[in-house]
Amino acid sequence: MASPSHENKAHKEPAQPRLPQAKVERGWRIAPVWIIPVVAIGFVGWLVYTTWIEAGPTITVWFREGQGIQKGQTEVKYRGVQIGQVTGIKLSKDHQWVKVQAQLDNSASGVARQGSQFWIVRPEVSLSGIRGLKTIVSGNYIQVDPGQGPQTNEFVGLEQAPVIELGSEKALRVRLVTAELRAITPGTAVLYRGIQVGETTKNQLGAHAQAVDLQVYIYPQFKNLVRMNSKFWNAGGINLALGLLGVDVTAQSVKTLLAGGLAFATPDPPGEPATDGTAFRLYDKAQPEWLNWAPDIPLPSIRSRTVEEENQ
Repeated sequence: MASPSHENKAHKEPAQPRLPQAKVERGWRIAPVWIIPVVAIGFVGWLVYTTWIEAGPTITVWFREGQGIQKGQTEVKYRGVQIGQVTGIKLSKDHQWVKVQAQLDNSASGVARQGSQFWIVRPEVSLSGIRGLKTIVSGNYIQVDPGQGPQTNEFVGLEQAPVIELGSEKALRVRLVTAELRAITPGTAVLYRGIQVGETTKNQLGAHAQAVDLQVYIYPQFKNLVRMNSKFWNAGGINLALGLLGVDVTAQSVKTLLAGGLAFATPDPPGEPATDGTAFRLYDKAQPEWLNWAPDIPLPSIRSRTVEEENQ
């Protein structure tokens, strides 16, 4: 008779099947489906960051008219380069002003200072010529001439472009007073012996509405020609003079005949140099003796640098 121990050895329990073991890997993986959302979030974050870094101050410019200004499209420019964009436009509560808000670039933060001048550049067609021709294609934009005062974010826009000083020498600004405005618009040429030496910049009624004031800008290199005893007259149109040989018809030039123009002469000896703000009477036509005045007035020499000087 077999012993119990022998039976246990003869009848072994069946082997247990091997269970699958979990394979543990360090680190983590992103499913392909999440790649696009993660990249999109990163791109949006980068855009927000760069926009915040590059953004400058927000300014407000008040204009009498906002023709051609559009939110999100109209640019603010300086020296032909975009330095900002219009972000909002609406009327004032009394409907007399147009409130234009613009976001400047960070690099143009210095523009937001007192003394900065803003105006709208738009196409202007007149007998004097064509201005702002590029805006026909690109649209109106806001131009700025930076000031030097303390920082500020609010400005009153100009109704028309100012005359900007170029170089270190200042120009001469004088006033011409006449009873009636005749074919003279901003930009009308001011002539001396047939050469343009300046232009009109603004026309307005006098303080008591009894005369018209013309603001005249004389270019820096010619301002010495204007003296306290100079005479200004309207050089536009045709002058008729009846003489023994018939009617004498004269005109200053074809340009002044069509677009109008002003001229002046200085007697010999010339008087003291005119100063800014000096007022002169504007005559309807020149007296014969004025056309014969030819004083000796030195002008600043204008000498261009030669190639040899540039290479030194």
